[in-house]
Amino acid sequence: MSNRYVGGFSQSSSPKIMIVCEAPTLTDVASNRLFSNSRELDDLLRDAGITKSLCYLTAVSKYYVPPSPKKGGYKTPFSTRAHEAGIDLQSCVDELQNEINQVKPNLIIGIGKTALNYITGKKSLDDYRGSILQGMGCK
Repeated sequence: MSNRYVGGFSQSSSPKIMIVCEAPTLTDVASNRLFSNSRELDDLLRDAGITKSLCYLTAVSKYYVPPSPKKGGYKTPFSTRAHEAGIDLQSCVDELQNEINQVKPNLIIGIGKTALNYITGKKSLDDYRGSILQGMGCK
């Protein structure tokens, strides 16, 4: 496990799109860069005509959160796993809100259920996939 901080970043001075994932992977921690091994995301963005280098990339937690152990189909919630890893999730969410306020993106793309939940308060990914939602003071 790692408690190394991996912050959000953009290669653009004025990104209009923010992409938010759950937390850095171990590969991200090793390279100190979010989305460091994201071929599938790169392909999806390319297909949508979005240049990743023009986006702001960040995470709900800037610290690695271990994956849920495989226990008979039960998945340990992100908040529980973060707490068990010693991560102050409220501080992480406050930091994400500050990033959103500073970057002022036109669009926030949440990657996965955790990002959806912490950006919008919505719980069910299936109910909102592909939707335009209000979240953290933005639409």
